[in-house]
Amino acid sequence: MDIIYKMQSDDIFIKGANALDSQGNAGVMLASSVGGTIGKIYGIAKSRGIDIILPVGLEKYVPWNIPELSKKTGMGRVKLSTGVPVGIFPVAGEIITEIEAFKILFGVKAYPIAGGSLGSSHAITFLIEGEENSVNEAFDFVKKIKGEPPLRLPPRNCTACKFKICPSNRNPE
Repeated sequence: MDIIYKMQSDDIFIKGANALDSQGNAGVMLASSVGGTIGKIYGIAKSRGIDIILPVGLEKYVPWNIPELSKKTGMGRVKLSTGVPVGIFPVAGEIITEIEAFKILFGVKAYPIAGGSLGSSHAITFLIEGEENSVNEAFDFVKKIKGEPPLRLPPRNCTACKFKICPSNRNPE
């Protein structure tokens, strides 16, 4: 993250969010006792006037206020966890969900109308409105990317892992 030291007010920092609430607050999970990526860059970005863009899928919606949730989380507060106990850091920035992405990319209005189904637990169903050509362009794009395989993370070296609780729920033995 040394690049942050070279960034200035005309730069943009993009950081994916892990949670989004109904008030438009975004949250980033902190699995590092020193704050992780967001802990390293946030103060520098804000002090220099660097814009922060927060892409976050609507499947990450949480029905609670993220600033309030952040007061209840943290490695020192969470007593039981199936993975690494985390904190939630509320992050101010420009939130980009699928709704904004459809508008930016195709000039259409996207309405999330349903979520998930058997075998597609993170899927969101959208109703798209706009000029016919723009709607068709958006629909063609969705058809093109639908069914893309999930991203694969590189294998981890479990023997060199610094976490006491495996973040990938793997057993190193």
